[in-house]
Amino acid sequence: MKRQLRVLHVEDDPLDADLMSRVFKEAGCDVAWTRVETEAGYLAALASAHDVVIADYTLPQFSGLRALELQKQRDADIPFILVSGTIGEEKAAEAMRLGAHDYLLKDRLGRLVRAVADALDRVADRKAKADIEAGLRRAQAMAKLAHVITGPNGAFEAWSETLPQLAGVEADRLPRSTRAWSICRFAEIRDP
Repeated sequence: MKRQLRVLHVEDDPLDADLMSRVFKEAGCDVAWTRVETEAGYLAALASAHDVVIADYTLPQFSGLRALELQKQRDADIPFILVSGTIGEEKAAEAMRLGAHDYLLKDRLGRLVRAVADALDRVADRKAKADIEAGLRRAQAMAKLAHVITGPNGAFEAWSETLPQLAGVEADRLPRSTRAWSICRFAEIRDP
């Protein structure tokens, strides 16, 4: 993580928040923390840009699962790491099923930085894949448009399947060169 990491931290215990902050400092990470304790504070903070959400599983007036639900409702594609002092396997599995990228126990924060980096990588990979797929869809749509490949002398060497339909002629009646095409079109304009 070379740039400043913006963390939205859902945590009610200032000592736990400080401990997590120190884990990142010791790893040499530059982190800007926004800590919230309530659902209202969380919703307000979600309006700002963050790179990752790290949420305690249980808070007095809020929960990590509720934070995850609210994030998903906003379609925020940022990593969500659940942290707990006492999360069981069933609750951890439920959190992962609901969309959390990872979960950690508070007494095992040594892998927190790695978990965040991995989650950020997965989100970046997913976005890159989506961009590639969108580009492919655009290329496929463009391939359906009429196009012609000509040789140096202007002779048509190949054309798209859609060219005859878009030109309004049968494939075997298509002009076979740019010169023939020009003459054909000129004749249509002159003698409509």
